Amino acid sequence: MTTIIGIKASLGLEGVVFCSDTQLNHYVDGNLTKTETDKADKILLGKKWMMGFAGAFDKDISHFLRSLTQPKRYGSTHHDSFSIIASAIKRYELGTKYKKPHFPELNSYNLMALRNGTKLDDLSTLLMAAHFSGNVDMWEIDEFGNLKQPQKEKEIEYLAIGSSSSIVDEYFERLLNDETTDKIDQSRIDIPTAIDLAVGALDLAENDPDTSGMNIAVLTKNGAREYGHSIRAAVDIARKKEIESIKRKYR
Repeated sequence: MTTIIGIKASLGLEGVVFCSDTQLNHYVDGNLTKTETDKADKILLGKKWMMGFAGAFDKDISHFLRSLTQPKRYGSTHHDSFSIIASAIKRYELGTKYKKPHFPELNSYNLMALRNGTKLDDLSTLLMAAHFSGNVDMWEIDEFGNLKQPQKEKEIEYLAIGSSSSIVDEYFERLLNDETTDKIDQSRIDIPTAIDLAVGALDLAENDPDTSGMNIAVLTKNGAREYGHSIRAAVDIARKKEIESIKRKYR
């Protein structure tokens, strides 16, 4: 599985921060056969959007997600990719009068996955952020293609999907109830604060054996960027320096 956290930044430059693990598990006949850390990029980027993916990664959903991020290869354009996202948001904004899935593409892929024997708990879900109508917002997209936003009246606007989402919920609940620290206030959360909060939540989520590694992505009105490769490079450099330091002790 996976863990992906999204936090809205309201102070200063408006944006959304995504933080995800990068662990990739291999299964054969339902049994875990191999685990690789830092092998999975679970956050996808476009010019004005980003998505985090959780669930069973079959060939159909893989093809769809790749068509969003590599449109020319799949015979479409970046405009086509964003039109799918924009259409889903417009359906969501219609409110309760819209009775069908907001994101029908995901609904269709999950329906076929169920028919092919995928368990309900393993169906695909998405975390989506987009710069749309002048704002930067985020949504969870559930197994049935329904968009949901974080509760605006809460002290912090966050969403979490994946196997450790309950651990993330507990993390923020404890943080909000901790009287020894300053009270979290959404109006005071800027992008650096959102990064700190997301990283803290992911660090705790790593208690789940299906969660390890880290990627960070940020979407603002200026575009989307991800930093997983630079994080991994920094870890590799620090590891090599420490190994050399140990070796010098024995020369």
